Amino acid sequence: MKPKTSMIWKWGALLLAASAVLAFSRPADNEYAYWSRFKAGTFVSFICVTASAGAAQESIKTLTLKEVRPDVAVLEFRESPSSGRGKPASSPTGLSLGQRIEFKAADYEGAGLLSGMIGIEADRILKDPSGVRLDSGTEDLSVKGGVLRTTRTKLQFGRPETPTTMTLWTCEEIPGKLARFIREIQTGGAAYREDVRAVDFLSVKAEPAEIEKLRAGRKPMPIEVTGMTFMGQECRFFDDSESLLKDWPGLKSALTAIVPGSSNTDWTGVNKKFIPFMEKARDLKKHLEEDQARAQAILTASEFEKLKPIWAAASRFIDVFLKNHEAMAYVTSLESGRQTQTELLDLLEELKTLRIDYDSAYAQLGEELKKLGAVKITYLR
Repeated sequence: MKPKTSMIWKWGALLLAASAVLAFSRPADNEYAYWSRFKAGTFVSFICVTASAGAAQESIKTLTLKEVRPDVAVLEFRESPSSGRGKPASSPTGLSLGQRIEFKAADYEGAGLLSGMIGIEADRILKDPSGVRLDSGTEDLSVKGGVLRTTRTKLQFGRPETPTTMTLWTCEEIPGKLARFIREIQTGGAAYREDVRAVDFLSVKAEPAEIEKLRAGRKPMPIEVTGMTFMGQECRFFDDSESLLKDWPGLKSALTAIVPGSSNTDWTGVNKKFIPFMEKARDLKKHLEEDQARAQAILTASEFEKLKPIWAAASRFIDVFLKNHEAMAYVTSLESGRQTQTELLDLLEELKTLRIDYDSAYAQLGEELKKLGAVKITYLR
């Protein structure tokens, strides 16, 4: 019988697709939680300059925190032409009326702290997997007559012949965290450049006791979200899958090196990579059970009933997932030379049988995840 030298790592590659299905990002914060750390009067002003085809436009955009209540943070946005010297033009022509923006405590993460006002989604740009990091580091910027230490990140998007380059400078001291942003786009012979730079700000921070008292005064309110949103935001199960994804490249590399029956295979080294991976995999089962208990505690019986199909599919998937990976971990725990090549190949045949159940459970989970987008869940948040 010819050794099946690549079966283990080919089978293991299925994990990448499965984890991608489960990959949801739960925000650590929403806009209300951020802005409620400050007091009314907090503001930040930007000079925004756009240049294209030899013409340039300059404006000043200011965001001011007007009010913070237990349930909502109210901000005002104003934009006006610039005099070209970093100050509003003396003529009121083009001066916009204050635009009211509300960030509610019950909301999940929105588009971004400043994106609706200045068109920049800093967090999403920095986390976008399609971006190629060109440079990163710290840099001192002059803001409001002083010097601030910022974190600089330069990324490139798009095709090499028509690239879009974005450079962000962020600083925790500035309300909204954005210190500067440059976007440069090359399309054929044309070039576009946008430069957004913080020039003034006032950060009036609330004391921890004040923040705690404010948030304690909030009364939960009913909200309606899709089942997909509820699961992604309220459950740890999906976060765990992302953690597994981070460990996968190193494990895949180790699995690729396995050659059944070969004395050159470093079984001990592979097993050392498998142990922490399996510990995280077992947490999937534990957290899935905790997620169900949490959901049952915050949902009515009828709302919880809507999620039973996904609980069942996820539970079956993780059970089969663990059986498969426990078998793979057992294979990697064997010391070279202790088992014959035939015995190892028999183990691999057993993995093939387990894989059939895995494929079925994976497909069922995928179908239930698709259905969650149409399921509506109402609860108090």
